[in-house]
Amino acid sequence: FTFSPAAEYTWWDNNAGFKDGTLVGGKLGFGFGEYLELRGVYLQSLDLKTDFSNFGLSNFDESLFTSQSVKLTRWGGEFKANIGTKRLKPYFTIGTGVQNIEIDSKDFEQIYGSLGVGFKVNLAKRAVLSVEAKNTTYNFNAASALLTDDNKISFNINDETTTKERLSNWGLMGSLQFYLGGRKPGTLTELDEAYLNKFKGGFRGMQVVLEPSVAHISFDDKSLFKDTYMVGGYLGFDFNEYI
Repeated sequence: FTFSPAAEYTWWDNNAGFKDGTLVGGKLGFGFGEYLELRGVYLQSLDLKTDFSNFGLSNFDESLFTSQSVKLTRWGGEFKANIGTKRLKPYFTIGTGVQNIEIDSKDFEQIYGSLGVGFKVNLAKRAVLSVEAKNTTYNFNAASALLTDDNKISFNINDETTTKERLSNWGLMGSLQFYLGGRKPGTLTELDEAYLNKFKGGFRGMQVVLEPSVAHISFDDKSLFKDTYMVGGYLGFDFNEYI
């Protein structure tokens, strides 16, 4: 079991409407041996402000712009895969969850997705320092949600003509991961040894798999959509019988 206080400095997408700043929070999770982990994530902003100077508004005027305070929170989960057995161990993460933006007594929620790569260093028997570069993406209409009514008039913004955009935001995260139970870091289980023996020679036996798919979706009664069928497929890699 692991607990990780964390802080992330985010360089927001130019169209996110935010000034670059810091998120703080933590992660709580558990590991399936040395290499695979599942973690719950919670982060919230520190003194986050709106900023439209790089948004691309044709008639933007800094002297007329009113910056507002915003509270942004994220809660979700992520999968983490640790790679290697040396002291400096790289890893990657993939996650998703719910993001909430609160401004001027209004709340906006989005689904976010994240991808990260990093490395960790053992500091003590049950303490690990991790540094991670992360990209987080979500859909949001910043002009409609984050500009004041006066600024919308000043900059000729009409809510009916603005749309949601997919925003890509980069961050650098640092965390201290404490192991609360189980084996100490660096101790391999029988399962770890089996994974190590399987992959240390490369990806021999890996297969490319294509799965045609048909799905039926029963939408919630409160939605605006009728039940429907979808067709498509999955394309991926089978590393072995289980992954």
